[in-house]
Amino acid sequence: GTPSKDNMIVFNGDYVDRGPRSIEVLITVLALKLCFGHWIHINRGNHEDEQMSRVYDFEAELQSRFNTNGASQILEAAGKCFTQMPIALVLKDSLILHGNIPRDAKSLSDLEKTPRIASVATLHFETFKNSKQLQQARLLQDILWSDPNADQGTPFAPNARRGGAGAAVSDDMLATFLHNHHLVRLIRSHEVTALGAERYQLSATTERWTVFSQARYPYGEGLNKAA
Repeated sequence: GTPSKDNMIVFNGDYVDRGPRSIEVLITVLALKLCFGHWIHINRGNHEDEQMSRVYDFEAELQSRFNTNGASQILEAAGKCFTQMPIALVLKDSLILHGNIPRDAKSLSDLEKTPRIASVATLHFETFKNSKQLQQARLLQDILWSDPNADQGTPFAPNARRGGAGAAVSDDMLATFLHNHHLVRLIRSHEVTALGAERYQLSATTERWTVFSQARYPYGEGLNKAA
């Protein structure tokens, strides 16, 4: 239905690099935001990143459809747009973000302090002058790149499946975070699910949802359904 106070629509990242029409997807989402304001919320995903958009399909798509100068200008404008996107939303009793909770966040207010950084894709390989600078940047990478971890013994483990980007967050740690902040669920994206949406019960009062809205990923060859 039409976005409204009672029908808010949340887009949860990865508008580019998910098919041959990234620019149309991005423009459509932004146009909806302009038309409906507060009733459309746009979260940033890990592919809304200056480096990722060059390494994966977005830059190549632009170069194949526009001249070199035009592609460069669109990519630069998109990069500025990515940096300004919100990284999380609390909607009633749900926390909505792209990856998972960050290891350095003690409260929801810490999420509000997340810095606007153009790229955090290779953050874990970089050298920082001080630990505070690293902690602030890692906050953003964790939110965009982290995944669930079936191993309950380690609250935040290295995220080997992403080459070290973000953390592997134990379900116990996530359940505790949600409970402490009076939340019922985390709604995330970031990975393919067979049926488009997957629910996992964390505890008696908390749950985790993973929602993925592109069918047959990647390149139309997969078997997954869309949310």
